[in-house]
Amino acid sequence: MLPVFLLSLGLIAIIMTIMAVGVIFSNKELKGSCGGPGNCECERKGIPKKCEQVANQILESINETP
Repeated sequence: MLPVFLLSLGLIAIIMTIMAVGVIFSNKELKGSCGGPGNCECERKGIPKKCEQVANQILESINETP
């Protein structure tokens, strides 16, 4: 029973490693829930995305610090 479990665990680990390497070397940008750039309701309305708002707030707080 234990050898079958270890073999299964090893096989799953190898498959996950291969998939991770494939993602790293494909060098594709991750897409958000809007389906990629230029296709988001926020962009059409001119509203900055949440991550951009947070980044701007961090930069502003850094610039304000004496």
